[in-house]
Amino acid sequence: MSEWTSRSTESVSRWPTPDLLAEVFGVRAHVVTHPVTGRARLLFDRLESEEDSQA
Repeated sequence: MSEWTSRSTESVSRWPTPDLLAEVFGVRAHVVTHPVTGRARLLFDRLESEEDSQA
């Protein structure tokens, strides 16, 4: 089994949480379903900082 296949079947609880992604990378993650394959996809957007909101 390839690494990709084995990773894609791991428990979701072992993946980074939205709070961890926000703290470490400064992004918000959204899980959506691909309309054709039905597989989970992650969409990211940047969190606003105080500097961004004052600009």
